[in-house]
Amino acid sequence: MPNKNPPAGSTGSSAGRADALMLGALVLLAAALAAGYLDLRRNLTELRTEVGALRASASTQQSTLRLLRYEQRSKTGLGMEALLSQLAFWGEQFHMATTPAVERDAVKEHLLAVIDGMGALPAGQAWPRLERAFTESAEQDLQREWLLRAMEEIDAKAAAEHLERAVRGRSFEVSPRVRLFAARSLSRLDPTRAAAALREVLQTETSRGLDLKRIPPNLLAEHPDLQDWFPVYPGFWNFVDVYVATGDADTEGTLMMMLGRRNEHDLLTLQACVKALGKLGSHSAVKAIKDLFERPPPQHHPMFRNHCLDALAAIEGAAAQPYLQEALQREQGNTIRGKLTDLLKKTQG
Repeated sequence: MPNKNPPAGSTGSSAGRADALMLGALVLLAAALAAGYLDLRRNLTELRTEVGALRASASTQQSTLRLLRYEQRSKTGLGMEALLSQLAFWGEQFHMATTPAVERDAVKEHLLAVIDGMGALPAGQAWPRLERAFTESAEQDLQREWLLRAMEEIDAKAAAEHLERAVRGRSFEVSPRVRLFAARSLSRLDPTRAAAALREVLQTETSRGLDLKRIPPNLLAEHPDLQDWFPVYPGFWNFVDVYVATGDADTEGTLMMMLGRRNEHDLLTLQACVKALGKLGSHSAVKAIKDLFERPPPQHHPMFRNHCLDALAAIEGAAAQPYLQEALQREQGNTIRGKLTDLLKKTQG
């Protein structure tokens, strides 16, 4: 009888060919999938680019329409002149005490639309006119604030440079209110640049104005009336808070320097420094803060001394207990004693 069994090894050979065919098919499938994936990625990228271009085009058209609309309403001219007149009008409406709160949001939308309309102007046309408008509005703080916002939207890099000059207050005359507004805007736009400018402010100024002994002599030669640009400003302490928020690496050293000049600074400025140093956990500041608690400035309020105690407790924790106990034994006022009692409970190890 003939042998019907397959030759030895033929089964394994067939299985090997099947495996090879399967592997080849898988390779081809993987290559096809990879090619399809890459093609899909390419199509998605192109689609995103087209969508971005369409959005940019729509935004430009919207800005142009806004510009045309404000030009039609204006009686002062076209282009930037029309937009600046609208900015002044709506800015005044926004800050008027008689403007109802429910209408303020709508007024703000008008202001933002005016600024957006400036973006439809040819490159380089809006910025020079904004700078000139800022110079011309020297005594109009509210208008200047909106002009600074417009500058930031039109050219962020140039705006950062202008904001820095406003914060320092040495290139042109600018009110304390606008300087503070510029400081907050700059700290958001460029924290590093804001930190450097504000550090200089805190090193050379107090609430009473500019300290001429701490500025370069050539600066006074260039601007003989420079000191007149820095009026008394009870809100000077706000510059401390804005500076601390920049996260400057030299914050502790700057605040310690200010406490070292305690006789030059007002109560609220010293208080702002104490609170910030407490939050920073500055052990270097403990001695100066204790001195302020024990020998507070004239006409101080008990709350100032309480802020000193809060800072000491925040810095030293349980290690502050002996000092707090000693202070409790000698203090007579209920406000201070109440704070000491509370902190002794909070700092228990």
